[in-house]
Amino acid sequence: MTVPRHHLRALLVVLLVTLGVVHAQHAVHAQQVDTSALTREALAEFEAGHWEEARVLLQRLYNARPSGESLRLLGAASYELRDYAIAVRYFRRSLAEQQRPLSAARRADAQRALEAALRFVGSVRVVVPGVQDVRLRVDELDVQPDPDGSLTLSLGRHDLEVSAPGYVAQSSELRVQAGATQEVTVALRPEVPAPDPLQAQAPTATQDPVSPVIRSPEPQVEPEPEPEPQPEPEPEPHETQSALVDDVPSPPDVSPERAAVPDEPDDLDERRSTMRSHLVMGAALIALGGAALPWWLSRLDVLNNTCPCLDQERISRRRWAAMGTSLGGFVLGGVFLYSGIQLALRLRRDRSVALNVRMTGDALYLQGTF
Repeated sequence: MTVPRHHLRALLVVLLVTLGVVHAQHAVHAQQVDTSALTREALAEFEAGHWEEARVLLQRLYNARPSGESLRLLGAASYELRDYAIAVRYFRRSLAEQQRPLSAARRADAQRALEAALRFVGSVRVVVPGVQDVRLRVDELDVQPDPDGSLTLSLGRHDLEVSAPGYVAQSSELRVQAGATQEVTVALRPEVPAPDPLQAQAPTATQDPVSPVIRSPEPQVEPEPEPEPQPEPEPEPHETQSALVDDVPSPPDVSPERAAVPDEPDDLDERRSTMRSHLVMGAALIALGGAALPWWLSRLDVLNNTCPCLDQERISRRRWAAMGTSLGGFVLGGVFLYSGIQLALRLRRDRSVALNVRMTGDALYLQGTF
C-alpha cells in the first residue's frame, strides 16, 4: 500500500507546527520562571531598603518583562536615593506605560509620588536658534529633553554643554531652583575650516621704483689750532701731606658692649604659622581617618551579607576606598602631627643671638652665642 505524496507533506507540516508550539511554550515557561525569581529578588532588596541594588534588579526585570509597576518601583528607589530628576522620569514613564499598565490604585500612588518628586526639581528649556541636530550634555552625561522640550534637573549647580555638527561647542553653568522653569538661549558659532596649504598662494613681492639719492658735498672744516700746554704749578709739600692726613678716617671708638640681636619677627611668625598648620592638618587628617573607619566596617558587613549575584564589585570598591581613606588619614595625620611637634620643640630651644665686640689695636674680637 502506497501513501500519496500530498498526505506525507501534510503530515510533515503538522509535525513541524507541533514542534514549534512545544518549543515556544517551553521558552515562555522558562522566561516566566526566570522573571519570577528576578521579581522576588528585586522586591526583597526593595523591602530591605537596599535602593541601589533594587534599582539594578528592577531595571533588569523591566528589560525582560516591561510593566508599569517596575517603572513605578524604579522611581520610588530613585526618590529614596535623592535622585529626584531620575525619579520624575520613571514616574512619568510608569503612568504612560502601555505594556502591563498600572492599576487604578497603583496609578494614584505613582501620581502622588510624582508630585512629591517635582518639589525638588526644576525645568530648563534650551533654545539654540538656527541649528539642527543639537546635542545636550549635563554634568558630562548625554541627556534627552522631555516631550515638551525641557530638561528636568535636580536642584543646584549643573554644567551644560551644547554642541552640533559644524559648530563650536559652548559650555555654561546652570543654577536650578525648585519648581522654577527657566529658558537658556545658546548661540553656536560655525566652525571656520582651515585653508588648504596646497591652495594657499604665496604673496608676490612688488618692487617700488627707487629714486636715485644725490649726495651733496660735505663742507670742509678747517682744523682749529691746538692750544699750547700750560706748565702746571708744583704742589707745595706741606699742603699735600696735610690733605692726605685729613682724608684718612679715624678708627671708630668701639667700647666693649654686649648687643642682643633677637631672631627676626618675620622668620619666627612664619615658623609658628607652619607649626600651627601642621598640627591642625594632622588633627584634621586623623579625624578624617576616624570618620571613614565606621563606614569601612559597614561596607564589610554589607559585603559579607550580600548575595554574590548582586552588585558586589561596586561595594568592594567602596570598601577599598574607605579603607584607603581611613589608613591614609591616620598615616598622614601622624606625619603632620610629628612635624608640628618637632617645630614646637625647636622654637622652644631657640635662644636670642648675643654678640660681644671688642677692638684692640688692629685686631677685632667677636665673642658670643649664634
